[in-house]
Amino acid sequence: MTALFRLLSVLSLAALAQAAMWAQAAPAKSLAEMAAQAKAHKTGQAHVVLNDESIESHKPLIPDVAATADNAEEIMKAITEFRKSHTRSETENLVHEWYDRHDGLVAKAANENQRIAAREQAHQSVNGYGYRSPGEYQANYESEIRSAQEDWQRKRENAMLAARIQQTLVKIRGQLRTQGMDFDWFKLRCGSSYCNQ
Repeated sequence: MTALFRLLSVLSLAALAQAAMWAQAAPAKSLAEMAAQAKAHKTGQAHVVLNDESIESHKPLIPDVAATADNAEEIMKAITEFRKSHTRSETENLVHEWYDRHDGLVAKAANENQRIAAREQAHQSVNGYGYRSPGEYQANYESEIRSAQEDWQRKRENAMLAARIQQTLVKIRGQLRTQGMDFDWFKLRCGSSYCNQ
């Protein structure tokens, strides 16, 4: 046991001596020296410049559903323009990607609302008060009120988002059908599952 202790002591002292030599060998640079060195190693300008042209180049071919206004006409115009220079299959693939992205948003909103409702139901069925002081009861009550208000607001936002997207999907699906593009995968959701259409 003492031999092990001596060995550990010797190793610790050797490590401290080595660290002290390293600290003395390289004097610490001042903040100004480090800034000058970093500036000297700097390579040119940034490679990405954000302006109207760069933002325009990253816009999707089919616009996303607007959150506050009806832009089904703009979406349909983009699909029609794409169709003019691409095959039906390419157009279907593009519309399918666009649809999947928006259908996923509707599904996510519906699932989140279901989770909130389940949490509310579970909270109502459990009496978690136990023995507390009046101050603790008051703090718990206020916390529950804030949580309920936040949940209500989130469920409302989710419902409005889902309704906005669904409304646009109905319009786009109808307009696609008039152009002979009746896609069997283009379905509408009723909550978290698909409606029978």
